[in-house]
Amino acid sequence: MYLTLYKAAKDGKIHYYILHDRQASIITPYALTVVWRAGQGRGRERFYPFERLSEMDVMVRRLLKKKMREGYSLLYSFSRDARWTEAATEAVNEATEEQRGSRRKKA
Repeated sequence: MYLTLYKAAKDGKIHYYILHDRQASIITPYALTVVWRAGQGRGRERFYPFERLSEMDVMVRRLLKKKMREGYSLLYSFSRDARWTEAATEAVNEATEEQRGSRRKKA
């Protein structure tokens, strides 16, 4: 699974936020890596190990919702497993609908 989110900042830089499960963990069966950067600047990385796939799914959904609320949009998604692609699309749609709902309440 590989998800790339982006948003344009006020200073003109594009901010990228990437989630992937390509980096294996030697201590747990599942792992999620999150990488973020602004423009062409140096990126930062965070590694989350998980014992169960369901725990990782919850974290992916939580991070997607948080970033969508912050104004990020989905740029790219890929998964060899169709279930991950469906879950990622569902999570992005949920976050987008939640974001639209909060905008309507403010108006």
